[in-house]
Amino acid sequence: MVNATTYLYDTNEQRVQKTVGGKVTRYPSQNYETLGTSTTKHIYANGTLVSTVEGVGSTSASIFHNHQDHLGSTARHVLTRNKMKKLQHLLELFHFVAEIVRNWNQIREDMTNMSNVFK
Repeated sequence: MVNATTYLYDTNEQRVQKTVGGKVTRYPSQNYETLGTSTTKHIYANGTLVSTVEGVGSTSASIFHNHQDHLGSTARHVLTRNKMKKLQHLLELFHFVAEIVRNWNQIREDMTNMSNVFK
């Protein structure tokens, strides 16, 4: 039975190990799994899987953005360094715009006062 798949569960009926063809994947928690020396981290927000980091702790880790389509299936998109830089830039821009919105009344008042100076 070379290709046999076996599962091991703890007393809370949570899967803690899967063996496929002699390769053992361990699940120490909902957030992590290990296969040999490779570790994968699952990141959840409000109970929904949003990201997966494969190769945690290595210099070649891959980050995937997970989302559900309209049918409820999970799709994964890799976040390359270039995409991460773009995402970081968008987040910085978002924070800048949010700061303007948060302080809009003060900005408008300051602009009104400046225009009164030049009348």
